[in-house]
Amino acid sequence: RTEAEIKTDKAVLTLAHPLWLFDARFVRKFAEILTNDRSVIQVTVRDERNRILVDRQNAHAAVPGRSLQWQLERPVYFQDREVGRLIMVFTNSEVSLLTRQMLLSDILILICVLLAVLGTTWLLLTRQIIAPLRGLERTFHRISAGDYSERADIEMKEELAAIADEFNKMVDQVESRELKLRKSQQELRKYERMIASTTDPVWLIDRDYMVQAVNDACIRIHDTSRSRIIHNHVKGLMSSERFERQIRPNMDRCLSGENVRHQSWFDYPGCGRRYMDVIYYPCMEADNTISGIVVSERDITEQKHLESQLQQTQKMEAIGTLAGGIAHDFNNILGAIIGYAEMIEMFETDGKDTLQKRISHILKGAYRARDLVDQILTFSRHTDQEKKILSLGPIIRECLKFLRASIPSTIKIIEQIDAPNATVLANPTQMHQILMNLCTNASMEMEQTGGILTAGLREIWNETESTAYVELSVSDTGHGIAAEIMERIFDPFFTTKKPGCGTGMGLAVVHGIVTHHHGKIRVESPPAGGCTFRIFLPHAENQAEETHPEPRAALAPGKGTILFVDDEEQLVCFSKEILEHMGYEVQAETRSLAARDTFFKYPDRFDLVITDQTMPDMTGMELASEILKLRPNIPVILCTGFVSSLTDRAAPDPGIHTFIKKPLGVHQLSKIVREALDAPDKETDYGQCTHH
Repeated sequence: RTEAEIKTDKAVLTLAHPLWLFDARFVRKFAEILTNDRSVIQVTVRDERNRILVDRQNAHAAVPGRSLQWQLERPVYFQDREVGRLIMVFTNSEVSLLTRQMLLSDILILICVLLAVLGTTWLLLTRQIIAPLRGLERTFHRISAGDYSERADIEMKEELAAIADEFNKMVDQVESRELKLRKSQQELRKYERMIASTTDPVWLIDRDYMVQAVNDACIRIHDTSRSRIIHNHVKGLMSSERFERQIRPNMDRCLSGENVRHQSWFDYPGCGRRYMDVIYYPCMEADNTISGIVVSERDITEQKHLESQLQQTQKMEAIGTLAGGIAHDFNNILGAIIGYAEMIEMFETDGKDTLQKRISHILKGAYRARDLVDQILTFSRHTDQEKKILSLGPIIRECLKFLRASIPSTIKIIEQIDAPNATVLANPTQMHQILMNLCTNASMEMEQTGGILTAGLREIWNETESTAYVELSVSDTGHGIAAEIMERIFDPFFTTKKPGCGTGMGLAVVHGIVTHHHGKIRVESPPAGGCTFRIFLPHAENQAEETHPEPRAALAPGKGTILFVDDEEQLVCFSKEILEHMGYEVQAETRSLAARDTFFKYPDRFDLVITDQTMPDMTGMELASEILKLRPNIPVILCTGFVSSLTDRAAPDPGIHTFIKKPLGVHQLSKIVREALDAPDKETDYGQCTHH
């Protein structure tokens, strides 16, 4: 009984690994070996599902009627898992048979024979079966522990050699599979480290919109723990409205097999409001079914800002191009208005106070228009304008007076000038532009309902900076500014007005001017309504001196012949008339080619050439070049309505005496002509070339 149990237990150990590998061939071979034992009547092996793999009878076993038989059944385990069962039936028939033989023959002979047989059997079993099986057992244990360098000894006899050979092949296959598995696992860890170390948030979401995995970047931007995200619904990380409106449609498209990409603003607990580039990839299984979604997010906020800056730059360049295009014609128109108005003022207003007053208003408006054109050109080119110490009080009063006549009477205007003598170092036109833009916006907010517009001026002291500031404020009692657009109000072309009611450039211009003057701007818009813009400009150290307009000098008479060229007929007529009044002889041309032909026909007739730069067929620079080839010493005055980088560079070229900007006034024209003709020997002093 004890020997049978030992045999059964050893057989169980041998069968553990083959049953785990479903190696039916090995199991059959091993069962054949077991049934070679005459004490074994039957061997049955079942797999883990209780199916019979082997059921072998011992054909050589003699089973007398009175012999004992017993059955042993053992479960087979591999690494704590039941992989099958072994059933062995034993008998004592051999003992019974020997007993009968002893009764029929000599006891001593039988004992000797029995001993010899038993000795021989034991020797054979030890050498041919038990020792190899023990070797196989040791090999099994080492291989099961992961040492695939071990192999079974194939110097065995017959069936055991075949078993060892098959076993070695099995080990080779298992080792190959394990190597592939390990390689696939190093690869998996590589991808895990790669995903974990990326700064882009990455998600894995199943078909029910439940989060299955996230990387560290995702944890950081949501400022939470992994356990609060994993196995939770996506909409738990955002509003239900946004999930249904924006996120879910993209995920549904992705689950249908489509790569989806979109960009939008998101609010994150860990990093605030960011502009993200989000890509949804279908997660494919081995059978090409879609099990979920891989979501990759990339923060492109800085790129978005750069794109916005680029767009703003392009818009400003377009404005500059447009401004340059219209400035020439507009300045020609202003030139005629200013010229004729100054002529009337000079020659027609003696003793006519009413006419003098009206002409004065015309010139005042024309001069302001000229300054505004300069302002537009300066803003579009981002160049400096002349600054001087000035008092803001008179500018505020002038703006409010002008505004009063153009806004509804339902809007009350209040002037709060607490520091009438407060001065700043600034450009007057730009200060006027700030006030007009802010006041116009405020009045438009109260157009329908009426209200109060307040413009204030006071001096303040900043303790932190130890600096004095002049505060210019404009307030209204309108609807105010919504919090969600507060950050965008200074963006170029951003406007909440209806189409045709605003360009969106007003506050952008204000912001640019304030920054250029080293100032600050603050906006206050409480929930109750109303809005206040506060402009803080550095206080000037000296008080502004009272200035008086210089008395106009009488036009200096002159003599000489001038070739005047401009494609604007009104400007040609005005200039010809005023120059002839001063005593000059003038040959006026409205076409540059005709002017060139005239000069080539009479090259010694002219003492001075005044030409416009922008003309059809031939530019003023080209005309001047042709003229100077024939007469290098003749002074040339070049005029333009738009100061471009080309004319800035070309002005000091040899032969160009003076470069002036339109519109031309009577006194300006008189002064420039006199200076050009009074130059020594009418030679050009290129180092002292002036730009007017």
